[in-house]
Parts: sequence; structure tokens; C-alpha cells
Amino acid sequence: MDTHEGQHPDAQRMRAEMEPASNAPRQVASLDRLPLRGRIEHCGYIQSVTHLPQQERPALIATVIDRFPAPGPRPSSIAYVRLLFMGQKQVPGIAPGVRIRYSGMLSRLDHIPTIHNPRYLILPPDTES
Repeated sequence: MDTHEGQHPDAQRMRAEMEPASNAPRQVASLDRLPLRGRIEHCGYIQSVTHLPQQERPALIATVIDRFPAPGPRPSSIAYVRLLFMGQKQVPGIAPGVRIRYSGMLSRLDHIPTIHNPRYLILPPDTES
């Protein structure tokens, strides 16, 4: 007899979400299509870098977007993800305008998509027009 037979659908969904997934990160083409959580990989641009005050634990926060908006009026909202480098005052290569490929476990911190201590690779500037 199947031990999951007769279980409530929500319980089955929660069990499926908790089961170990493949180690391969999910490729995300656009930050508009981020899952709520899980292992992801994405290429984008660092929009800003924030250093936490000295009174707090060392951390560096990089905000990543898909691409920089075209000149003109600012869009009302841009999808972004926050990369949080815990214990780091500086991270080599992490600066505004840098093109980056990163991966890690996505979660929501204060309702903001966040990856703690991601793996990353600095990419050459995009040559597409």
C-alpha cells in the first residue's frame, strides 16, 4: 500500500517541495520569472553595491538586474535579486556595471529575492546591440 495514499493535496505538495532536488541549478533567463525559492543560475548586471555599517556584521550586498534600462524615463519597477556576501567587506570584481553569472540557493529575505554567498563568475562586457 502506498504510504502517501489518501494524503491531503497540500501535504503531498509540501512533501514534494521538501524532497531533495537535483543539484543542477535552474537556469533563469529573466528575473521576472524567478521561482519563490530553489537553486538558480542567472546572468545579469550589478546595479549597485552596498556595504553594511561598521557597527554591523561584515557583509556586502550587490543588487543584480537583467539589463540596464534604455535612456529615457525610468521604468516604474525593475525585477532584481540581491546577492548577500556574508562576512565580506569587499569581494573581488563585484562593482556596479559588471556583468556577472551567479548561482546559489534563492530565498526571500524581507520579501526580497536573495542569494547568500553565491558562486559567481565575472563576464566580459556584453557585445550585443
